[in-house]
Amino acid sequence: MPANCNDRRCERQAQPARAYYRTIRIAIQNSPIPLVPPPQSGYDAVMMTNTNTDTVANANTAQIAITVNGAAHTLTVRQHWSLLDLLRDALELTGAKRGCDRGECGSCTVLLDGRPVNACQVLAMRAAGRSVLTVEGLTFAADAGADADTDTAAANPLSPLQQAFLDEDGGQCGFCTPGFVMATRALLNDNPTPSDAEIRAALSGNLCRCNAYGRILASVRTAAQRRA
Repeated sequence: MPANCNDRRCERQAQPARAYYRTIRIAIQNSPIPLVPPPQSGYDAVMMTNTNTDTVANANTAQIAITVNGAAHTLTVRQHWSLLDLLRDALELTGAKRGCDRGECGSCTVLLDGRPVNACQVLAMRAAGRSVLTVEGLTFAADAGADADTDTAAANPLSPLQQAFLDEDGGQCGFCTPGFVMATRALLNDNPTPSDAEIRAALSGNLCRCNAYGRILASVRTAAQRRA
């Protein structure tokens, strides 16, 4: 009942709500199912790297081996986790963004065995034994190719692809940028000199909320020219 309400009508209106919540409270207290405390962090991910534990914690978890950005990991994951959950919560690689969580915006794009995928739509267990590349794994040497100068690579923390997006202002707010960068990486790996139509087709699964498509297109053109 509201504190400033002295009308008996307010008391009558509050009675059904109090009775309802009293019933719920009694049901919880008498429930044979023990209450589970909330996880302490993230999705309660358990890092299993460098351990000798071979048993599965319970029927809802499984242990998988996965290579992310060239590093091998052995992790215990829940069966409902997506690859995005694994990357962001277990490995703390937050470059892939959680946007729509429905595979429609492309902000979580990563490369799975070299192919672009929406990480929110791939079960973590389906990535077992496979290789994942995220935006954190892009380096000057890897993006410039085998002929990259060692001194130049050491002086440039950004890959030429990332630098092209920076130079052409293709990032705007930056939320969708990692997804566009990874989709572009996959495109240029397959087609080093794409036409504008081919660029648009390759990036059609990525959305930019800032509507910076013109700057993104220019970024991809610049990245292709620098790799030529």
